Order: sequence, then C-alpha cells, then structure tokens
Amino acid sequence: MTRAAVLALAIALLAASPAEAQTTFQDATGIPWSVASLEVGLLATAVAIAGSGRESAPSAGLVMLGLTAVGAGVAAGVAQATDAPVEPPMVFHHAFVAAALLGGTISFALTEAGETGDTRLALGIAGLIAGAGAMATYSVLRMDRLAHDPELVEEAHVLSWVPIVTAGLVGGVLTGLFQEVGALIGAITGLVALGVSIAFVEVAIAENPTPMAPMPLVSGGAFRF
Repeated sequence: MTRAAVLALAIALLAASPAEAQTTFQDATGIPWSVASLEVGLLATAVAIAGSGRESAPSAGLVMLGLTAVGAGVAAGVAQATDAPVEPPMVFHHAFVAAALLGGTISFALTEAGETGDTRLALGIAGLIAGAGAMATYSVLRMDRLAHDPELVEEAHVLSWVPIVTAGLVGGVLTGLFQEVGALIGAITGLVALGVSIAFVEVAIAENPTPMAPMPLVSGGAFRF
C-alpha cells in the first residue's frame, strides 16, 4: 500500500509540473492541488479500510488508492489549466504534514515507552490537532509572500516538500532496519526539518521585507477576512 501511495504521488507530481520555468510558487499551482487531493484521498482510503471487514479491506484499499491517483492527476491538470489559487491546498498540505509529524512522533514515542492504551490514542490525536492548528496558522500568515513573491519561490518549495520527504526517506529506511523506533526517528527528523524550513523562510522574509506586489491571501484573494 505504501508503494502504491508513493507511485500515486509521483504520477500526480509529473502531471502537475508546469512546462515553463517558475517565476512564483503560484506558477506551479497544479502540484499543490494534486498533492492536497492525494492527501485527502489517502485519508479517505484509511477510513475505507477501517470501515471494511478484514476480508474486503485490501480490495477497498486498492480501489481507493486507484481513485486517489486518478483524482490527483485530474486536480493537477484542472488547477494548472485554470491557474487556481495555490493558497488553499498549501495551507491544507502544511497542516496535514505537521499533524502527521507531531502526532506520529507522540504516538511512536509512547509505543516505544510501552503505552498502548487509550492514553496513547488521546495524546496522539492531541498531537494531530496541535500540529495541524499551529502549522495552518503559520501557513495562512506567510502564504501570501510564499505564493506570490518571486524572491521566495525556493523557500516555498523547501517548506512544502523538505519536511515530509525527509521524514519519509529516513523513516522508510530505518523502519526496515529497526521497526517502530525507525518510524519514531523518521517523524522526529521530519519535525526538525520542518523547524529548519520555517527558519529558512523567516530569514528569507527578513532579507526581503517588501513584497514585490500586493498579496491577495488576506487582502481579499483566496481567503477573505
């Protein structure tokens, strides 16, 4: 199932990649919409598997993953063709990644400590909520600049992809060697990468304090306040 998810992500990213060079993160809007669609599909897949019987769970998982891959590709093409605003999927993606990293770290750490009951579940869910809320707030506050300022296009990509790729690579390799502790190390590494990526963004914003153009996120674009 993990391999299928990775393949779906690869297909989605290839379908979403713009042919021309990027000037801003908005130029690659198909990629975030594709990835956000993929993440929603993976959540739906997990729910479908959990709600299926033991015999039908594998089939339900494969069907959902197939639909997820197709949906991600379609979302990529439509978003890129229509120049859909990049802010909504990126806020969701950042919240999703932070939730997975913090919730996973707490859950894996408690498992290593021998806690397998309701306490682990409750604290894991609390970590999911805290991670999602904190990162969604940060993303909303910074996404105007990250999405539309040509000076911050590299920082936008670093923040968006480095934490989850780092956690996936480290966790994937170490889990095969050390089982649960490998997943814990991967989640912790992803959190560290997320912190470093945020620092990278903040340094870049401090060095480029004046946006190149009016930013539409808070002022009346993708999100209205």
